[in-house]
Amino acid sequence: MRTALLFFATLLCVLGAFAQDAGANRQVTFWTTEVENDRINVQKEIGAMFTEKTGIQIKVIPIQENRLAERVTAAFAARSLPDVIFHPIDFTVGWAEAEILDCESATRSVHILGETTFGRGPLNLVKMAQGYAAVPADGWGQLLLYRKDLFEKKGLPVPNTWEKIIAAARTLHNPPFIWGFEAATDPGQIYTQQVFEHIALSNDVRLVNASGNVDLNTPEMVEALNYYKIRPPRQDLCRAGRYLCRHIHRFT
Repeated sequence: MRTALLFFATLLCVLGAFAQDAGANRQVTFWTTEVENDRINVQKEIGAMFTEKTGIQIKVIPIQENRLAERVTAAFAARSLPDVIFHPIDFTVGWAEAEILDCESATRSVHILGETTFGRGPLNLVKMAQGYAAVPADGWGQLLLYRKDLFEKKGLPVPNTWEKIIAAARTLHNPPFIWGFEAATDPGQIYTQQVFEHIALSNDVRLVNASGNVDLNTPEMVEALNYYKIRPPRQDLCRAGRYLCRHIHRFT
């Protein structure tokens, strides 16, 4: 609930930062990567509340996350960027440096909400010399979902370690009825990065070393990469030829 409320308050505040800039158009265009129907409806409801309060219309445009960078680049070149973009933090600093993002409006929004209403970590990730490149809106953690009844039936322990996850995948894998495990493997999908990030974090992977330099060639990172691409003894063990394949939650 706190995350939902924070997203609600943040979105209203960010939209509010553009209220004066909307001027005669009386409309704010909002691009969002939350494209599922239920989520679109919620965002439209938030926009309707903003319109009722300010008289400024909100135009919600869903953009698939994997096409967002391409769409933003094209819109920037055509001078047709939207007023507000809900985007992954990965793009923030680069877009700010390219002057795609309006740091002044983002900083104003953060100050209106109050810096103490944000986690220090996310706020530091968008901090720049001139203020803040964007406004952190929400966060999430990767979940490993498993069938407790099937685990109990097979005498399998809770899959809270890498070894236990692989053991469960071997035991439960019985296609086409049950696929032992699924994870993103398409390098073109942002979701693949998001899933691997949590695998890496579970192995204490850090992208920056003690000297402040980016270092991907660490034992922890190598171990995480090797685990993520592990191959089974039999190539038909899962649909992608890996234990970590595209059908992680589909046990039935």
